[in-house]
Amino acid sequence: MRYQLHLHTRPVPGREEEYHRWYDETHLADVVGLRGFLTGERFAPVPLAPDAPPPDTYLAVYEIETDDLGAVLGQLRPGGLQISDALDVSSVRTEVFRSLTEKVTRA
Repeated sequence: MRYQLHLHTRPVPGREEEYHRWYDETHLADVVGLRGFLTGERFAPVPLAPDAPPPDTYLAVYEIETDDLGAVLGQLRPGGLQISDALDVSSVRTEVFRSLTEKVTRA
């Protein structure tokens, strides 16, 4: 089965540069190197209206392929990966989605 893991996070105030460097140069590759993970990509928030403040979290999206989602996600338990203290751990929100269709691409 195919899944997407969505992780919403934000940096500790004043440590944004360190947070982005760790995520981009270390964490994405560490996660994608785990069994079952295929890809990883990060996204920055965009305000939906010109005068609206942007959302305060960043999004990482990982593609997973596995028959044992619990085992794959279990690799993310604390102590399994190097986590920067520039990450505000109270901000972490996780969502997992199961694929319903094949990807549709432009011909």
